Order: sequence, then C-alpha cells, then structure tokens
Amino acid sequence: MELTTKDFDLAALLLSNVGQLLSRRYLHQAVWRRNVVLSSRTLDTHVSRVRKRLKLTPEYGWQLVAVYGYGYRLQQLLEAAWRPGEEEPKAP
Repeated sequence: MELTTKDFDLAALLLSNVGQLLSRRYLHQAVWRRNVVLSSRTLDTHVSRVRKRLKLTPEYGWQLVAVYGYGYRLQQLLEAAWRPGEEEPKAP
C-alpha cells in the first residue's frame, strides 16, 4: 500500500493515540509542523485517504470519527464484523 509522507505521519499519529480525541490544531502541528491551521479540507482529505487506504472502517474493526468543530478520534471496535482470514463481507 502506498501512503504519502503526510498520510503516513497522520496514520502513525492516530494509531499511536487510539481512543484519544486529537484536535485539528494538534494534528496540524504534529503532521505539518506548523502553528498555523491549514484549510480544513487539507486535513479532511488526508484523513479520508488514510481511512480508505488503511481500511479504518467498522467492517474491519476500526472507526475514525470526526468530532465536529474539534478534531478526530480513532477507535478500535470491540467486535469487528470481519477478521483477517475469514471471507470478506459482501456488500448489501
């Protein structure tokens, strides 16, 4: 799987802080190393790409949640609908 440097940095930050709510400002400072908040679309685009490429979705046991007006939280779900080694779930 291919990730850009920024996508990798964002993924590493989220995965090292599972369950913690991370502010947009903190994510910008940690990943882009700037105190200035970039456009919200920049961060949202990177989060969307990371979510898709790393399959951080409920069917794979993860949920990457946007908390309106604040930031993001990566959560590991207790019971995944699919586990590696099993047949992948079929679309409804």
